[in-house]
Amino acid sequence: MDKLNLVTAIYCRVANKCDDAIKIQEQRVRNYAEENGYTNIKVYADNGHGGHNYDRPAFKQLQSDIDAGIVGTVLVMNIDRITRNISDLPDWVFECRKERTGIKFISVMNDTGMLDSLQKDFQEVFTKAYKEMHSQKIKNGLKHKKNKAC
Repeated sequence: MDKLNLVTAIYCRVANKCDDAIKIQEQRVRNYAEENGYTNIKVYADNGHGGHNYDRPAFKQLQSDIDAGIVGTVLVMNIDRITRNISDLPDWVFECRKERTGIKFISVMNDTGMLDSLQKDFQEVFTKAYKEMHSQKIKNGLKHKKNKAC
């Protein structure tokens, strides 16, 4: 498919069936799409489906369209709309990008690419873990030095 004609997918999901909630979510993402020049919009909405697995009708259709190469961008309200198991998300994005390197994934709430958002989250976790390990290393070194001096 011509890159200019690729679909901008809006994916919405609510766990408990609620027409108002899914419409509000869709409208917010649609507003973002329009404000940022995204066209050829197709909405995929799973109303009343949890995010603990990928067994959702609209998500399956989205995946099928991604696999067919017709989707250029996926817009979601927040990354947890794709999956509640955030550790699965990088694998899913990687699989989608394997053959289609230009596909974009954007979380509207973060106004950034999902991978950028995840990278920031992981970076914060690793930075915190590094600081804690480094702090413990210093404490152990000081303790060892104190014990050795006596």
